[in-house]
Amino acid sequence: ETTQTYSAASNGTYYFYVKDAAGNINKKSITISKIDKTKPTIGSFTGTTIVNGNTGTIKVSNIADTGGSGLKGYYLSTSSTPTPTRDSSWKGITSSSFTVDLKPTKNTTYYLWVIDNAGNISEVKSCTITVQTAVAKIGTTYYASIASAVSASSTSTITMLVNRTESVTIPSGKNITLDLNGKTITGTITNKGKLLTKNGTVTSTSGTAIAVEDNGTLVVRGGSVIYSQTNKNAIAIRDGTVTVYGGKIYATKSDHGVWVKKGKLYVKGGYIYTQSSVSSSEAIDIESEGVAEITGGQIRNDAGGKAIFNSGKLIINGANADIRNNSSNATVNIDTGGTFSFSKGTIRNEKGSSGKCYYNNNNGDTKYGTWTK
Repeated sequence: ETTQTYSAASNGTYYFYVKDAAGNINKKSITISKIDKTKPTIGSFTGTTIVNGNTGTIKVSNIADTGGSGLKGYYLSTSSTPTPTRDSSWKGITSSSFTVDLKPTKNTTYYLWVIDNAGNISEVKSCTITVQTAVAKIGTTYYASIASAVSASSTSTITMLVNRTESVTIPSGKNITLDLNGKTITGTITNKGKLLTKNGTVTSTSGTAIAVEDNGTLVVRGGSVIYSQTNKNAIAIRDGTVTVYGGKIYATKSDHGVWVKKGKLYVKGGYIYTQSSVSSSEAIDIESEGVAEITGGQIRNDAGGKAIFNSGKLIINGANADIRNNSSNATVNIDTGGTFSFSKGTIRNEKGSSGKCYYNNNNGDTKYGTWTK
């Protein structure tokens, strides 16, 4: 008995002949179909865009292995060279589509190869994950803009991560705590929902820093600095309620620290003032449909306007309420033509007895120097 082996290089039908000493011939055939020399192919390899700190998912689909040996694995790298070999660290796959979650911190291009069970390696495919700067976060999720963070949740604490130039609207139904985290927002925040600010700065180079509209509510906590760099109000209450517990709110050129057109202003602490020498600039301006109740904090004029101008309703009732004129150029501290109630606190004009700390346009009533209750 004789045994003979042969190696087949390709698929096909092979015929074997044997002949004995007497000249007899026998023929056998065998069909081979398991030889795979065909490289698998990658149909689609798709990147994505993420915000720095978030996870991105790349998608691989329509991998084809027409050679018949079946898929074995994939190799993912951030470099196109060197090409992986059969001995590289391949990750196993059985499906023609799969995803990979990645968390790069900068724009990154990824390179992908697949290998079949016969050891054939595909041509390389590449895709890129684009990484945007994180502007703000909610919990452990990061956002590329304040607006996108606001849109993400009805009730949330948004923490600023960088200084940002952006105007944004807080819609009705939203309840947002804006932790400025020592950063500065340059633009206008239009608040129609519920907003609390703390620990940073909101300013505008061209308009109002914060506008409260459509019965919105704003709470200003300690660490907040709110001002306009132009001839506009720092806070405009067009229709809503603002409560100030701390921080600094001020006008720089003209207009007002807080303009109460329609709604209510409650001052319990903090500082509201004007730095403007324009006589029409006030720390607080109360229009006919506005109400301001001051139970604490300091309201003052530092240059030449007034601390408060009242055409609506003004209530001063708190031992820590301090309304003062710090400028020798200003003649009146509180100028009122509306309803005025003073139960407790201090109103003072640093001009002393010659300076008006209070003047009532309705009846000419005037107080000089310091008026304390």
